[in-house]
Amino acid sequence: MTANNSGGVFSGFSVSPMGESFSDSYQLSFDIWQNYVGPLGPGGSGTTQLSTYGIGTSGTTAFWSGAATKESVAFTVTLDGGSAADYRAYSLAAPTSYAAGNAVSQAPGGAVNESAAYYTAFFLPQSAPAAQLVLFPGQTGSTSLGEASFAWRRVTIDVVGGFASWAIDGLPIAIVDLSTVSLGGGNILFGHADSNAGSSSDLNDFLLNITLIDNIVVTAVPEPSSLALLGLGGLALMTCGRRRNQPRPFLFSSEKPL
Repeated sequence: MTANNSGGVFSGFSVSPMGESFSDSYQLSFDIWQNYVGPLGPGGSGTTQLSTYGIGTSGTTAFWSGAATKESVAFTVTLDGGSAADYRAYSLAAPTSYAAGNAVSQAPGGAVNESAAYYTAFFLPQSAPAAQLVLFPGQTGSTSLGEASFAWRRVTIDVVGGFASWAIDGLPIAIVDLSTVSLGGGNILFGHADSNAGSSSDLNDFLLNITLIDNIVVTAVPEPSSLALLGLGGLALMTCGRRRNQPRPFLFSSEKPL
């Protein structure tokens, strides 16, 4: 996924699986790779873009950072760590994202910038894959401490007990009290957006300023009473909706030109 590679239009989009709606307690999990125009660390031209994902959407309203109304609870991470707010959470209660120091962030003091010790101790420097560096020699160097890019990360969003909890590779990032927000539906979303109107001047921006999503799984989470009845030993969580290996079509929602 990629956006705003030309034209200088502040833009973004989201996609959702068609015909799906999830309720009660469940976990959304998937793998993500974030990539950007080099050099790694400071980033090149137009690299402060956002990988996005979330829950509680109708699937027909685009989520992106600049949308006036947010009908879902969504989370974003900058590609290059080039923002004051690199780890963001959005909802109808915080349409421009929850500010630094908020109670939603799980980092000490509500830190949302990658430079906070909470992130730098966990997300270590990464280099571009060797084959990728051969194709794109400008991707030299390594990511800054606290950046989540240039590595496959496992993202989870747990919707349990009236809260939506976001983690990356097991590190808690944010938790949103769902009683404080309104949701547009029960679907999930994935997307990509720019953080401003500037477009990259790099000829390969559409190949490099990207978000990759893979291995999407939605799993039912039994209530505590169900756990007591079934027993903890050997309990297998069941995948919601269709069979796990059956591909599902996605509905595309765009609010601005890409």
